[in-house]
Amino acid sequence: MNGIQVDMNHLKKGEVSLGTSIAINTVWQFLSRMG
Repeated sequence: MNGIQVDMNHLKKGEVSLGTSIAINTVWQFLSRMG
């Protein structure tokens, strides 16, 4: 359960948002190459 608590702490710090932004950017670049 510690993993879930750590994830919640990261979410509060906004680290998850940063990770999501990086993931979206990576996918966007991939789609750009495909397009």
